[in-house]
Amino acid sequence: MSKTYFISYNKNDLAWAEWVGWVVEDLGAKVIIQAWDFTPGKSWVQEMHDATNTSDCTICILSEDFLKSGFAAAEWQAAFADDPTGKERKIIPIRVKTCQPDGLLKTRIYTDLVGLDKDSA
Repeated sequence: MSKTYFISYNKNDLAWAEWVGWVVEDLGAKVIIQAWDFTPGKSWVQEMHDATNTSDCTICILSEDFLKSGFAAAEWQAAFADDPTGKERKIIPIRVKTCQPDGLLKTRIYTDLVGLDKDSA
């Protein structure tokens, strides 16, 4: 059975979030991403709650905008609560713009795509 990945991102990083989503889906996994899966008329809060509860892993699209977002923090913190040591890889950070994670998020090793175009990444 394939894993389900929730992609957490700030709206300013939508292009990178969708690109990561396509790559992950091409590898045969299921993706939950707000831009694709949250439909008009539904509760955004309930959709986020369901995404964080049903996914196996949260992919964080790291940028300064992401790190400043209270909503993004709540999303990665839900995954952190389930895997504080990182042993189960419940949080997979992907840095797409220059930024420096701090606090508990700085304990996670990230994939660094800063400066790469999508073909190189």
